[in-house]
Parts: sequence; structure tokens; C-alpha cells
Amino acid sequence: MKYVSRSDWGAKYGRGPTNITPERGGVAIHWEGPRMGTFAHSSCDDKVRGIERFHVESNGWEGIAYTLVVCPHGYVFEGRGVGHRTAANGTNDANQRFYAICALMGKGDPVP
Repeated sequence: MKYVSRSDWGAKYGRGPTNITPERGGVAIHWEGPRMGTFAHSSCDDKVRGIERFHVESNGWEGIAYTLVVCPHGYVFEGRGVGHRTAANGTNDANQRFYAICALMGKGDPVP
């Protein structure tokens, strides 16, 4: 896998607090939900920026909710990053105890 830093994909917003305790939880895996279909890797950074924008503008969160976002082309995009509390896991307790990784895929999409 290839790593894409926040500056490389153009993150605009914050990373969230650093008071996460994953040793009491672990990692939660998320997906985008609706079918995304096949798309070129050149659109992945736009998709990550779109998720970030939605999380900030629609949900009022500090930045993208996920720790990492993975695309079907073998790239890992840094979201909030390791060491930062998530906002994606549904409850304050889960956000405190679990990192959140989002796959850029949806219902019916093949798992690479």
C-alpha cells in the first residue's frame, strides 16, 4: 500500500483531540454505503476531500472523522491520523476507544 499524507490530498480542517485510547478497543472498519462502482485512482483524493467537507459542513465535526481512508487502488489516505480521536464510530465511547478506517467502496462493490 502507498501512504498519502494529509498535505498530499489537501486536507483543510483539523485532526481532532489526541485523547484516544485504542488499547481499550481497537479498529472499526467503515464503508461509504451506496455502490461506488469502478473509478480511476485520480478521483480518490477528490472523494476524500468530499468526505472531509461533508463531515465538517453537514455534521459540524472538526475535520474528517476517519483515522485513515483506503482506496481500491492500494493507497492509504491519512485522515485524522493515528493518535487522534475519531468521530465516525457512532458513540463517544466508541470514538474514544476505536480507530476508524473507511474503505472507498459501497454495497455490491468488489473488495480488492
